Amino acid sequence: MAGGNVLRLINQVSRERGTNAVILAGQALELLTETQRIISYWEANYDQDMHEGTDFQVILGDGAERPLQIKSSWSGFKKARENYPEVPCVVIEPGDPIVTIMANILHVLERK
Repeated sequence: MAGGNVLRLINQVSRERGTNAVILAGQALELLTETQRIISYWEANYDQDMHEGTDFQVILGDGAERPLQIKSSWSGFKKARENYPEVPCVVIEPGDPIVTIMANILHVLERK
């Protein structure tokens, strides 16, 4: 029984890390919008947006629309790259400064 409790706790911590990573990405995208590095963004709607495996859709300064996937671990990043190689992906770990997150998001979105 104790093993099951440990597994549930690990899964809960993992979900919380993922949720926190998406929140931080949203904050970084908001700052990128305020500084006019991107035009706009929104959280992806799996029924309406084109790319499965997408957390956000982002409109860049040149008007191009890009999907963006957020991961909270490098193992999650590896799986995302295998499953959705066409979707740019950023890893956000606990303690990452917001300016680093902003730079990483711009880096993956502006790659051709």
